[in-house]
Amino acid sequence: ESSDGGMTWTEDPIAIPCSGSSVAVLGLRSGRWLLAANDQGGRHALTLYMSDDEGKTWKWKRALESFGKRQGSGQYPTLIQAADDKIHIVYSHEDHARFGEGMRMIKHVRFNEVWVTEGGRL
Repeated sequence: ESSDGGMTWTEDPIAIPCSGSSVAVLGLRSGRWLLAANDQGGRHALTLYMSDDEGKTWKWKRALESFGKRQGSGQYPTLIQAADDKIHIVYSHEDHARFGEGMRMIKHVRFNEVWVTEGGRL
């Protein structure tokens, strides 16, 4: 958090179980924030979190990928919001049961804020 235009920062940590993995955060036009993170101690689960208080709390949660360990992964997310307010995420994706082990691809998912909030309230 910064109160001087980014010249200095105060640490305001959030608990992410898989803290060694990549995360993406996007400020939405509605004022809400969206966080994409691996959240189950590994890259086999990729989850979206939404906040309406600038990240102080993350009230909504929606899973994008949820594989068993060593069955697949979703990792290295990138988020954007398009002119039509749809949110797009791309990430590295593996599904061993569907495509075989070692097959990696980039997955694209398009959704809106309601889809995340309907996923469940924390």
